[in-house]
Amino acid sequence: MKLNNFPLLIILSIGWLAPVNLAEAQPGEYQRLKTQAEKYYAQGSFSRAHKTYAETNALNLTPQEKRWVDFRIGDTLWRAEAGSKTSDPSIYEKAQQQLEFLIRDIKRDEDKDRVWAEIQESLGDFWWQRRDSKNWNSGWQHYQKALDWWAGAKDIDLARTRYLKIVWTIASPSWREPYYYYGYYGNQVPLETLENALKISQTKTDLTRAHYLIAMTLRQQGGDRQERVAEEFEAVLKAGQSFAWYDDALLQYAEWLANSGEVVILENGEQHRENNYVKALELYRRIIKEFNKGETRHYDTAKQRIQSITQPVLGLSVSNIFLPDSEIQFHLNWRNIENVTYSIYPVDLTHDKEFYWMRKNCGHGRRILQPLTR
Repeated sequence: MKLNNFPLLIILSIGWLAPVNLAEAQPGEYQRLKTQAEKYYAQGSFSRAHKTYAETNALNLTPQEKRWVDFRIGDTLWRAEAGSKTSDPSIYEKAQQQLEFLIRDIKRDEDKDRVWAEIQESLGDFWWQRRDSKNWNSGWQHYQKALDWWAGAKDIDLARTRYLKIVWTIASPSWREPYYYYGYYGNQVPLETLENALKISQTKTDLTRAHYLIAMTLRQQGGDRQERVAEEFEAVLKAGQSFAWYDDALLQYAEWLANSGEVVILENGEQHRENNYVKALELYRRIIKEFNKGETRHYDTAKQRIQSITQPVLGLSVSNIFLPDSEIQFHLNWRNIENVTYSIYPVDLTHDKEFYWMRKNCGHGRRILQPLTR
């Protein structure tokens, strides 16, 4: 053996024993961890998803992979904390700052990729979906950006799924109370967005839900589109009890008919709102006929509305005060009464009625005089 070969053997041995990069040794490790983390995420196990994504920090990730991991770590951080019984505001602040940092410098439309849209949706949920937040205005600022991005995405099937998911999330947050209905917290989605949701919906459930949200939105907006309210509600009722919000639709439709009324076109072409108590009564009766007590939160309300519509009602009112010797106007309204007979008598309150005065405490150190009669 020649001695001059010995140093070469040492160098080769050192090179063989040197550590290699983990990502190069296990090229599928990132994909394995990502798949597992996304599985946890889909199951709502955000804490486990967060820990799994944190393991990828030891890998040699590409810039795209690193950006996705950073997004998911911030996203799962606040979602996991929101699911705890005693949430820590500092963790929310940390997650919010991390997510906002990832999109802070992205200004050009061509730089807004899917991760940017996912972050916008996450921030929308951050404000709107947390029970201790319910901040619709802040949430919508981010939801709107995510919806606009998905509306222009090339993957049509994925865009449809994500677009509708955001709309349904806005309409029915996870923390909704028993008395909640769409729009209760001011969370009214623009009509244009709902029209888009209706156009891209393919399943019966999605189509019915879009019709319901459009009906509720038009119902609140008023204006010249009121004739569509009945059409949209009727489209919802065709689905029957298979639609989760069927009983809500029955009640909201009936309330609109009884209180606001349908739009009627007069002979002169003018529009007039007219209460439709007959149709409203039919809808209220459907609630107590198609549902047993306890199966819908609207059972007792429907019974009360039926009673108020069918019982005799008489109302007398004046719209203003009147000067002496001026023409006095009054309004008389009645329902479920065949005829009304009334008499009008002048009354001099300073002479015909004797008042006794007492001081009443109104709070805040103020007192007023309140008349008592006998």
